[in-house]
Amino acid sequence: MASALIETIISGEHPEPVEAGPGVVAVGAQEIATGAAIALAQHAGEHPNAVVARLRKQLQEQGQGVQLSDKEGVELQSAKYAENPEMRQSRVVTAFALVKELNDCAAVPSHNRGVDLSEQNQNIGRDCYEGLSRIAVTAAALGYGVLQLLDANNHYPAYALLRQVVETEFVLWKFRHDPGAIPDWLNSDRDERERTWKPSKIYRSADNDYRQKDYSGHCELGGHPTPLGTLLASGERSAVAEASVLGDLIGHLRDSWDHVVNAADALDSKWDLSEPCIAADARQRVADALATWSQIDKYGYSVSYFADPL
Repeated sequence: MASALIETIISGEHPEPVEAGPGVVAVGAQEIATGAAIALAQHAGEHPNAVVARLRKQLQEQGQGVQLSDKEGVELQSAKYAENPEMRQSRVVTAFALVKELNDCAAVPSHNRGVDLSEQNQNIGRDCYEGLSRIAVTAAALGYGVLQLLDANNHYPAYALLRQVVETEFVLWKFRHDPGAIPDWLNSDRDERERTWKPSKIYRSADNDYRQKDYSGHCELGGHPTPLGTLLASGERSAVAEASVLGDLIGHLRDSWDHVVNAADALDSKWDLSEPCIAADARQRVADALATWSQIDKYGYSVSYFADPL
């Protein structure tokens, strides 16, 4: 199983679903890791344990030396998938769908539920839903802005806005795991946000789901002016740049949606509201859109930069 999966991934193709229990998955992962360590050791003339120790050190230092793919081969395969018309259309349609659902079916009902609670003098509940609504609508607005810039073939500022999408996702992750903190954010001043809510505070938290390298990569592409960023501004490899932005946008909007849904469900439970704030049909539409995209678009499977385990 593991060897067939590795061959499929290396070729750049979309791996078929594997139905297996957690024990089989664990054995497969161990087989992949062991095989990779042995291959690297043979190439470098080292003991496999020395390879593992060096990789562990690189992981801890979050260095650029830890990459899991053949860059030249990946770039060739990426270009083919980036330029594929059907795959490109699937990315655009899926990103638009996520933006719409975040705005219309998450931000708007969350705001309305906050208004309802305010009329019942439930001010803490109002602030919870209102804070959730504001970050959700911000994520949707930023996502739509990315799509507008891509439509104008202006990729560098699209990356800059994508970094902002990532930052809204950070906040939504925190809302999901601590819904009671939402009013703290909504009523915070600048000093409080610097202490608690800035991106570096969240991605360095011991229990977070994020990696410094991922955020640093977004800063490199769309933050302060960099040599790589200026290549994007000049339009170099525009098909690949667009596909990268769209694929990454879909991933971050997908996770943002998931955080919003879980936070809203927690708030519904806390305030004993039987009707879900985010409707079942909206959840199903998002699931269907993502499933269709994953079946059509192979581009994401040939890109490694943001997927490396740091």
